[in-house]
This record gives sequence, C-alpha cells and structure tokens, in this order.
Amino acid sequence: GPFYAGPAGSAKIKASRAEVRLSELNGIDAAVIDMEVLRKAGVVDVFAKQAKVVLSGELKKAVVLKGIGATKGAAEAIAKAGGRIEAADAAAPAAK
Repeated sequence: GPFYAGPAGSAKIKASRAEVRLSELNGIDAAVIDMEVLRKAGVVDVFAKQAKVVLSGELKKAVVLKGIGATKGAAEAIAKAGGRIEAADAAAPAAK
C-alpha cells in the first residue's frame, strides 16, 4: 500500500532525517549525544543520517549535542539547561 516503505523507501518519506523532541533527550544516558547515541537509544531510525531537535516538552538536564541540528527554540532551551551544540567534526567549540 501507500504506507509501505521498503528498502527503496519512498520519495515522500525523508528516512534520512529525524526529528527528536526536547523531552526525549532526558531519557538518554550520555554526556554527549550524537547520531550513534540517538540510534542506540531508539530515538531515531537506524537509517537516519541527520537529526534535528525540536522544541517539544521540557529539557531537565544539560546535554551536549554533537553534529545534531536544533530549531532556534530548542537551541535556546538547551543553552538554558546548561548544555551546548557542537559541530560534528569539532573537537573544541567552533568560534565562527
């Protein structure tokens, strides 16, 4: 049927992208959260190449996102909780 996404997938379903709710980060027991951590936690699909955190729910702890995007609101909430967002290839916070 129209909802079947086989190995070839569907043009309409962006399987390579995943949205993560802010509140979902609370349940992840990792200081630095990257795609691998999200996949292992079952928060994003194993085939997801990119993820974006969206402002949904409440963040109760400081997290460091590595190579993961965030909406403006989510980024502000992460900073407010004492966390930060790093580029995927940055060993130190990039000063751009």
